[in-house]
Amino acid sequence: MHSPPSRKTNGDPDWEVQYLHSRPSTQQVNGQSSLSTPLRDRRGVKEMDDRVNRSMSLLTIEREESPAQSCNGRKRARLQDNRDEEGDIVILVGSDSEDEPEWTTGKKHKGEGNVIDLTGSAANGPQRSAHSSSRQPTSSSSSGSTLTTSGKHDNKRVVWLPSDEYLPSCIEVNTVLDGKDRKCIKVYRGGMKLNEVLYKLNDAVSFGKDRTKGLIRSIFSIQPLDASVRTRHYIHVHYLNSTKGDNQTELFLEHCQCQDIPLEWVHGKLDFELLGEKSHRGSATSFARYVFEQTHCCFRQPTTPETYGVCDSCIYKEARRRRPVLVNGALHFGSQEYHRFDFIYLDAGVSGRPYLIGQVNGFERLLVEKAEKQVEAFSVSVRLLVRRQDVLTRREGFVSAHHLIVTDQCKEFATDLIMRKCFVFPSEAEMMSSSDNVDSFWCTERVSKVGEEQILHRLQKPLRTCLECLEGETTRTRWTDRKACQEVCKLPAADYYSGAGGFILPGLDFFNWKSAVDNDEVACRTLSQLSRQKTDFKVYFGTVQDWVQRSLEDHSRPSLPLPETIFIMTGGVPCQGHTFANHNRDGLDSRNAELFVFLGEVARLRPYYVVLENVPAFKADVDGETDEEANGNFARRAMKELISIDYQCRLGVLDARSFGSPQNRQRLFIIAAKRGCPLPELPNPTHANPRTSATIFSNVSTGEEYPFFLGRGTPGSGPHAAVTIRDAIGDLPEFRFSPPPGLANGRQARRIPTFNPRVGQHGKYTKVGFIDSVPYKSEPATDYQRAKRGVSSKVKDHWCSYATEREHRIIFVDSRLPSPSGPKRAAEWDKGFSTLLTSSRPGGKATNPIHPDGERTFSIAERKRAMGFPDWYRLSGSPVDQDRLTGNAVCYETVEAIYRTVFETCVVPWWIAAGRPTEDLMAAFRRDHP
Repeated sequence: MHSPPSRKTNGDPDWEVQYLHSRPSTQQVNGQSSLSTPLRDRRGVKEMDDRVNRSMSLLTIEREESPAQSCNGRKRARLQDNRDEEGDIVILVGSDSEDEPEWTTGKKHKGEGNVIDLTGSAANGPQRSAHSSSRQPTSSSSSGSTLTTSGKHDNKRVVWLPSDEYLPSCIEVNTVLDGKDRKCIKVYRGGMKLNEVLYKLNDAVSFGKDRTKGLIRSIFSIQPLDASVRTRHYIHVHYLNSTKGDNQTELFLEHCQCQDIPLEWVHGKLDFELLGEKSHRGSATSFARYVFEQTHCCFRQPTTPETYGVCDSCIYKEARRRRPVLVNGALHFGSQEYHRFDFIYLDAGVSGRPYLIGQVNGFERLLVEKAEKQVEAFSVSVRLLVRRQDVLTRREGFVSAHHLIVTDQCKEFATDLIMRKCFVFPSEAEMMSSSDNVDSFWCTERVSKVGEEQILHRLQKPLRTCLECLEGETTRTRWTDRKACQEVCKLPAADYYSGAGGFILPGLDFFNWKSAVDNDEVACRTLSQLSRQKTDFKVYFGTVQDWVQRSLEDHSRPSLPLPETIFIMTGGVPCQGHTFANHNRDGLDSRNAELFVFLGEVARLRPYYVVLENVPAFKADVDGETDEEANGNFARRAMKELISIDYQCRLGVLDARSFGSPQNRQRLFIIAAKRGCPLPELPNPTHANPRTSATIFSNVSTGEEYPFFLGRGTPGSGPHAAVTIRDAIGDLPEFRFSPPPGLANGRQARRIPTFNPRVGQHGKYTKVGFIDSVPYKSEPATDYQRAKRGVSSKVKDHWCSYATEREHRIIFVDSRLPSPSGPKRAAEWDKGFSTLLTSSRPGGKATNPIHPDGERTFSIAERKRAMGFPDWYRLSGSPVDQDRLTGNAVCYETVEAIYRTVFETCVVPWWIAAGRPTEDLMAAFRRDHP
């Protein structure tokens, strides 16, 4: 945090510019209150110094009532208690008349509502006291009050407009004026006329030497209680800007960028309008709809855009600065409240490791040294629990990642390491009946250490827990509602460029799929098995362009879904022109034009949500005829097009392994929501990931890069341990390739089935392995194996494609040399799959394509497990075709995490608010979201 820039003015002591939020927070440090002022360095602020030095000393009040006059004939003031997260109390006073507001001390008056007595101390910590003062705030009467500014170059006249009766009139604040921390009264204004120009909430102004643009979020005066210090007058603005290459008539609010601007800086009012959730553009020259988050690459609706004094930027800055507070033994931290006996995640501080899990024993206040000052902090004491899989020396049978064992070990941690709550049930049955949440566990055992040996004991009674949290109405209702909604509220969905169905399979439990389109005949045959299960699901073979054209030309027999009949539209447009795996990739590849076909279908169909997937390089390519003529990368173009047709959107690169996949597979996703619908956040990681990496966004103008990691805590950490290759395929039957002529068969004694991998009379249809279904090698040993097997007793597709003579030799010779290259290397059981490509052949582009046993490539069944496909789902075509389908697919676990976020952000809240409908769901949703 920077210090406020101090500026000397003619005839004035130090004058400080505040970069405020809507309600300044006062931090208690050694019993003294100090204003926490979030600041930002703005281009051009220093250039304004000369103007400020001239103008600030010339601002005078033309008419000011005496304290006696300002209090005369006034109705009782309404007093509202506003308590911030640190336990401080501020007073909001609103007058019932159009007279000036009065500053009221905390005394109880007959006939009034609850009035907070500020002379006492609250249970949640120290408070400020409001002292009565002879100086009263000078505000407007019904006729308004006037002030003038005059200088060598200009004359300004300001008339305050009457405040709305619902507008909070006064707030007690601590702020720095003339180099000192002073008690002041912040008086909100209903509006003003500056040189006969009307300024009010949501107007846009230009200010400063460089004509910076900003949206007015409030107009106010700061009146010191010390009468010798003069009053300052400000507007609070949220900065507006445009992005390179955009239509300059649309402006964007800058995320977390706002400031209090002295009236003297204002140059003029823009011909501008702020569009709300359902409003449409009028005749104004410029307009704004969205907040732009540079570091997260997101365009979203502003929070409460039409509420006076509520600044979207301030809300987010306040959330980032929020510190823990201890109240009545409960720790308030972030958006959660923690109690004794709650179960919590703790950041282990090691990338690739899962969170620690502990049960809260209590909290303790601490005084720590920070910047040569003692500041208040807190620690949490916990009893640690461990995952059962980490205690067992060897695995025998099924071991769930949700099974915990309590230890006798207690430790203290800084509260900053608390990630969030989790829930621990007395048994697996109770967990399954209450919640399917990733944050749910069960515990039935305790581990003790005797010497070097760990001994497990059966718990005599369940662990104590905070019943308020576990069995509270809010928690139980949330779980119950989500489950009930998922059973009955399946809104219609459509998929494009469907491939093997990577977008559809994870969505079967969330949405009612209506259509799929692909120009790969084998993919369409694969998808047709879903149409046999769902009578209203249609598969269209051909290009998206052809089917869209057919739908537009023949209105009597529409093929694709009709406009405004689809809730969510998904698609993974061709990536061959972008992917780094294609060494001949070309930003001008004709297949890249499919992006604009997809966006055109979004414009026609008008779904409420859109999910677009591609490779990470999608945000790095150019799209002009030459690099010099390029207008940015394809991801940026996609977001611009979505914004132009009234969609909010956010972009992120997600690694499937962070969401429970055994494969490290990074893919770029753009999630879009119609304006007026909530825009989901990117899903938080559910699993640790030893190979995590940041998403890098760059500033179009400056080239500055912004690394971005999903989730909280150490990058690469998460609630559960990473899923390994052994976790994913350890239950599948073993087999091997026979070695090339002249090499010994080292596995013959183990009686492992052996197959000749060389191409035979069937050509590309040659299947090397178990041609028929074969029983699993063992019972499922992990949650992942259990989920993918379902009720199947046999595995299908457990075969490989043929191998050429060169590939055969790579498997048995080159892979066993010291330090083989990636395409000639075998995978490792306790690591993850490398990114699957469209060919499983060793010696090509794929990394670690050889099975961990070292004597064959991965089978189709194993590649399906790597992608997250269930075992019952059959892929059509030859083994070569099946390799292509899996290599082109999108990972099941990543898409499922996105769908869950969309479902919980939008569908469940709407369904509850709409009265839990069970019929005509899309019509009901459309009525509520016109």
